[in-house]
Amino acid sequence: MDSRVRSAVPFALAYAIAVLVAVVAWREFARNPPPRFGDLLLPGIALLATKRTWKAGACLLVASVAMMLVVIAPLTPRKLLGFGILTATGSMIVWVVELAKRRGMSPPDGGKP
Repeated sequence: MDSRVRSAVPFALAYAIAVLVAVVAWREFARNPPPRFGDLLLPGIALLATKRTWKAGACLLVASVAMMLVVIAPLTPRKLLGFGILTATGSMIVWVVELAKRRGMSPPDGGKP
C-alpha cells in the first residue's frame, strides 16, 4: 500500500466513525437526540489516538463536534456547554494518550496480543 494511502487511513476511519454515530443517532432518536450523545465518540477518539496518531484522534474530535452542531439544533447555552465539555474532554484524552506514547508507556500486558 502506498505510504500516502496508508497515512490517510486513520483519518478516513475517524470520519467513518463520526458519520456512523451520526446516522445511528439520527435514526434512533428521530431528530431529538439526547444532549450529550457526542460522548459516544470519546472511546473512538481514545482508540484512534492510541492505535494510530494524535492527529487522527483530534480529527475525530473535530468531526464529532461538527456533527453535533448539525444534529443538535437549535443551539442553547446548555447545548453549548455540552460542546465545550466534549471538546475539553476529547482534547484531554488526545493529549494524555500522546504524552503517554512519547514517554514510552506501554499497556500492563507489555503490548503483547
